[in-house]
Amino acid sequence: MKSVLHVSLFIAPIVVGTSSATAAPKVIADIGPVAGLVQAVLGDSAEVTALVPANQSPHNAALRPSQARAAQEADLVIGIGPELTPGLWEKLDALAPNAQIISLLDVEGTHLLEYSDDHDDHDDHDDHDDHDHDDEKHADHDDHDDHDDHAGHDHSGTDPHAWLDPENAALWLDAIADALSEVDPSQAAVYEANAVAEAQRIASVSEQVVAQLSEFGARSYVSGHDDMRYFAEHFGITRAASVLDGDAAPAGAARTREVVEAIAANNVGCMLTEDGHPSRLAEQLAADAKLPVLEYTPRGVDGQSYPDMLAALGNTLAACLGPKG
Repeated sequence: MKSVLHVSLFIAPIVVGTSSATAAPKVIADIGPVAGLVQAVLGDSAEVTALVPANQSPHNAALRPSQARAAQEADLVIGIGPELTPGLWEKLDALAPNAQIISLLDVEGTHLLEYSDDHDDHDDHDDHDDHDHDDEKHADHDDHDDHDDHAGHDHSGTDPHAWLDPENAALWLDAIADALSEVDPSQAAVYEANAVAEAQRIASVSEQVVAQLSEFGARSYVSGHDDMRYFAEHFGITRAASVLDGDAAPAGAARTREVVEAIAANNVGCMLTEDGHPSRLAEQLAADAKLPVLEYTPRGVDGQSYPDMLAALGNTLAACLGPKG
């Protein structure tokens, strides 16, 4: 388990407004958790626009006209980077011609995970020589619902779900404050104080989640999509297997066997499936193993603060890993 965030208990007084002579920066973010971090640093002087709502996949996001107009007027665009939203990122120069663009994955010191190459079995569904009828039965449950949301998204390198490590989020607060201060130097002290305060809130919630999950060290979970690795690593939770790995391609026979064997061999509490993006194969495997299926929200809900998102994920994992009803 990674160490809990350590942030000074001293929190500078916060004045979240801006002077009447200075217009607040116009800032847009790519996803809700980033918008929550930026909003905490910016304060209530302006509202941060998230381009990708919580119920839409960021991997193939399409902007509404109102969002495109917000980008055109933006002073600052802050997002995870092209690894998460490749289609959106390649259009940002044209969408936000006057904006400074910040990729958080590029912030120095960010903890990054690489997608492993130990699940390269996507072609196995074309090979019927080494699997039995049960594999075919499970594979038949795989359909486009399991992977179309991630079409065109390359997971061959860096895992972009880095916001799920709260130490990354705390680090990014400083980068966000610096970027806002460049756009609006008159409020630099306010942004710095707000960043310190939000880092303290994140540290406090992280400590609560550590305590909440510490009793489940011997238990594990399986997931429909492998996007919770940063959270699991930080809080010392074991992922036994995932039905779909980074590129969310249809699971082949070898992957199906791997998940079935992992469920049998590990003390698995539940199958996690992403809210709004169900996997029929994951649900079928869970039903066969008599595992409960719990939905999780790795990008929170629209308008949610980062600490609240972190607490909600802790609650979901605790419910997953706790005793079966």
